[in-house]
Amino acid sequence: MSAFRIGDSELSMHAKIGSGLHRKGLVFTYEYDFGSTTTLTGHVLGTRKGRFGRAAVRLLARNDGPAWRCEECSQPATTVCPFCIHDGSYLFCEAHARKHPCAEEEVYLPVVNSPRMGVCGYVG
Repeated sequence: MSAFRIGDSELSMHAKIGSGLHRKGLVFTYEYDFGSTTTLTGHVLGTRKGRFGRAAVRLLARNDGPAWRCEECSQPATTVCPFCIHDGSYLFCEAHARKHPCAEEEVYLPVVNSPRMGVCGYVG
């Protein structure tokens, strides 16, 4: 289950995405996996008119991954503690992951370029 929203309006499940996201500068939200919902915010950078040729590609998007940093030393983070994700301190480099209080549990997840990082055992 998922939903696209533009302001207070939700796009119909049967609507083509281009009918809602049709104007440069438009801001929208996308929620998916209701239950352990992930909410994304996006904005339309531009539009394109004309034929794509093959029918396989209809949406062009870009996801530049953030530079996640260790909560302790600011080195690149490699580990997510899913037990602590809602407490605000959950990203660690390898060295600080070994010292973290949850280190004895085998629950750590990898840092990945996904909004699902640390949610429901997602490993990319």
